[in-house]
Amino acid sequence: MKITVSEYAGFCFGVKRAADLIEETINNTTKTVYTLGDLIHNEDYIKYLESRGVKKLESEEELSHLTPEDSLVFIRAHGALKQTYEKLESLGIEYVDTTCPFVKKIWQIAIKENKVDDPYFIVVGNENHPEIQSICSFIGKMGDKSKYVVVNNSKELEENVHFIPSDDKKRKVVIAQTTQNINEWKICVKILKKLYTNLTFFDTICSVTQNRQEDAKKIAKKSDLMVIIGGKNSSNTGKLYKVSSEFCDAFWISGEKEITPDMIKGKNKIGITAGASTPDRIIQEVINKMAEITNAENTVAETNNLAINDNMSFEEMLDMSFKTLTTGEKVTGVITSVSPAEIHVDLGVKHTGILTYDEITDDPSLDVMSEFHVGDEITVLLMKFNDQEGTVQVSKKKIDYFSKWVKVEEAYNAGEVLEGKVIDVVKGGVVVIWNGIRIFIPASQTGVPMGGDLTKLASQTVRFKLIEADQQKRRAVGSIKVVVREERRAIAEKFWSEIEEGKKYTGKVKSLTSFGVFLDLGGVDGMLHITELSWLRLKHPSQVVNVGDELEVFVKAFDKENNRISLGYKTDATNPWKIFNDTYKVEDTARVKIVNMMPFGAFAEIVPGVDGLIHISQISNTKINKPEDVLKLGEEVEAKIIEIDDENQKVSLSIRALLPEETVEEKEEAPEEEVNE
Repeated sequence: MKITVSEYAGFCFGVKRAADLIEETINNTTKTVYTLGDLIHNEDYIKYLESRGVKKLESEEELSHLTPEDSLVFIRAHGALKQTYEKLESLGIEYVDTTCPFVKKIWQIAIKENKVDDPYFIVVGNENHPEIQSICSFIGKMGDKSKYVVVNNSKELEENVHFIPSDDKKRKVVIAQTTQNINEWKICVKILKKLYTNLTFFDTICSVTQNRQEDAKKIAKKSDLMVIIGGKNSSNTGKLYKVSSEFCDAFWISGEKEITPDMIKGKNKIGITAGASTPDRIIQEVINKMAEITNAENTVAETNNLAINDNMSFEEMLDMSFKTLTTGEKVTGVITSVSPAEIHVDLGVKHTGILTYDEITDDPSLDVMSEFHVGDEITVLLMKFNDQEGTVQVSKKKIDYFSKWVKVEEAYNAGEVLEGKVIDVVKGGVVVIWNGIRIFIPASQTGVPMGGDLTKLASQTVRFKLIEADQQKRRAVGSIKVVVREERRAIAEKFWSEIEEGKKYTGKVKSLTSFGVFLDLGGVDGMLHITELSWLRLKHPSQVVNVGDELEVFVKAFDKENNRISLGYKTDATNPWKIFNDTYKVEDTARVKIVNMMPFGAFAEIVPGVDGLIHISQISNTKINKPEDVLKLGEEVEAKIIEIDDENQKVSLSIRALLPEETVEEKEEAPEEEVNE
């Protein structure tokens, strides 16, 4: 029988951190240790904590019965309600927060997105799970479906879609439980994209969860049986069971006691994976039990993580047994495994170096899997030994810190323009990551107007200069404003060195006034007077342009000393009178539009900007009292050009000239017909 164990089986980074912290606390505190609910979803581990004297609180109300002097509360990896933290603070009870960093990241998303435009949240996850309840408490009032809705799968999404605002003006923010089934998440995303357009997606599924599910699927495809180990109330274990059972037979067990001969009878290839709350010890017990049932000699257990090198010589192993390391020592080792949450390092001794993500870097955008590889050498600082587990916590960040600060000081002294990503919006400014160092940029140095929204800089790449660098205080301060000011000055100097009368520019309208328009010519502003904007008489520039429009302009005059530029826009090519003269001459017939009527005649537009007068005597071949007797405003008629006055830019038109002349007899008989009638 061949057993394949997933390399992602067992404790994830968040759970391991919680377990390590409570173990350390139990050994070093005189206070009674409490957990708010189960620290992790594993019955065996909970019993172990009980044996160590740890007590479990079933509800938040029980906090009121504790005495701050001798009580210490552990908040589980799933997190707690926002109001629970507030209650602990108000009661003065000491607590240790072991909330998984991935869960805290979702809290921050909720807080930041709420500040932007009060969106509606769609949460994909199990609404009864403590993690989801914690997340929702940071979104809004618990159970308020006018603010958010929780759906566990695509079916629940379709059933609850009526709670989601249909108005696309209301932005929808979509997040997921860290242990959510990846396929369900993708289906939900697809459905939402069909229903709404104003969506913001955050793929908050833990990368370790994704890898665990993908690896389980991969092993299940090659196995006769999958054994999934984990607590029956563990969300991520349940999803592993669901994923695995799609490809082969699967059993979900809590520990080795549930293994029976019938379960593995006739199975030659067995895969094993475990939820994030399952200790390595329980996984090993399951493997041992299987080997015991089927006879150890016929069982081969495989894993991707090799801890022993069979090719080591006796001298090398002897040297390794005598080699010792001490806390604070700098050591170069070889990477033996890489996951999104942590890196394992062979330090050449019996202790394995554990390098967690938060000791690799402060940069949240760093992709550990692509930056670090098995076999690479890495220099780390030894921090904390655990002889029982044979591990030592190490840090790369602390090693890098000193060399990175040298570069910070060099950049500061040289006045170098730097580029970094805004990773956080905090009280009084923003935080930018550069070369692994956090740089604080005060609100006054961001370029955002006083009282403006700093969140618009979130996740943006910005250019800045250091205005303060103090390694002892671990304080680096930057300014975006300084860079912008210097760049504008350089652009302006180049502009003024090249400007000349008649030179053409493409300007963008910045503002409108009653007397003209101000345009940005590329770092320098110019003014276009209202009389230069059009050949027509305008009451206000807004009749022809808007803020943001681009215009092709030319320099009429400029004053370098006072930084003033006078611009021109209208040209002979756009002069309506020239367009008219190029198109028509006397005796031509034109299609004209009646635009105004006076007692002495009607004015008609020949081309935009040029009107002609049709005298009342030239409107009809019969006598009329006023133009309105035969003409209407907006009416288009054929008229003959009978006179052009270029000096005064006036045109005379005639409709009568195009009408057939009446005979004298018709004119004389008309009164008789009227009498006979």
